[in-house]
Amino acid sequence: MEFLFLTGCHPSEAVGLRWKNVADDCDSVRFVGSITTSGRGKQIEVEGSKNNKKRTFPCSNRLRKLLTLIRPVKIDPEALVFPAHRGGSINYNNFYNNAWEKVAEPLQPESTPYSCRDKFITIQILKRVPESVIAQWCDTSVAVIQKHYADFLKMRDLRPQD
Repeated sequence: MEFLFLTGCHPSEAVGLRWKNVADDCDSVRFVGSITTSGRGKQIEVEGSKNNKKRTFPCSNRLRKLLTLIRPVKIDPEALVFPAHRGGSINYNNFYNNAWEKVAEPLQPESTPYSCRDKFITIQILKRVPESVIAQWCDTSVAVIQKHYADFLKMRDLRPQD
């Protein structure tokens, strides 16, 4: 969950992240694919992101510490960074029903793992990171950020001038 809050990535990108896509010094993460679950419950590995892009995400100090902490001593480059409890990839529905609802839902009612993305983008806007940078980090567009996040935040803080 912390990884989702610290990157703003799509949950399917976190599920599909492999150690070969994490820099040796945990200074960056390369999002090059995702793992989704079909309507029939079959897990499908997809190259590229939701928008069919690949991107490098620079890690904050907190994210670097998290990745360093969970990094195995002997790394299998093909191993998933966040494997399911019994191995293999995490099933989104199982994660939502068995982890998210028990841990996050009481703290943030009516939220989903996807809400982490919204929170990340909002926090970066409040910290005055340029919207074009946030868009690249999160594989979205400036227009989407302005429409769904920035306009609300700007209007909330703006006051008429005397």
